[in-house]
Amino acid sequence: MTKREKALWLHEHYKNYSLKWYLENDARLNAMFRKVYHRYMTDLNARASKAQLSHIEDLGKRMREVYEDVYGTNFDSDCRLDRAETNRKVQAIRAMWVVAPA
Repeated sequence: MTKREKALWLHEHYKNYSLKWYLENDARLNAMFRKVYHRYMTDLNARASKAQLSHIEDLGKRMREVYEDVYGTNFDSDCRLDRAETNRKVQAIRAMWVVAPA
């Protein structure tokens, strides 16, 4: 990124200081940009991870509900009794969900 692009990014995402102030000192600009951009990316990744985790938990909940509807038993109980057979049943349910590409 150019100095001007960094200054514009900081102006938009950090504080509304004048572009002239950001561009006055290269060392300050680079240090601030590194720090603020790192914080921004960390927060963005954390939000993405939370969304992914929530999606995975929703899929797990849905799979347990469908498993109970299809087989009439609790997934966790069946898994404790025969994990391989329970996995086979789950894969059969998954095959119904996943549509093969045309």
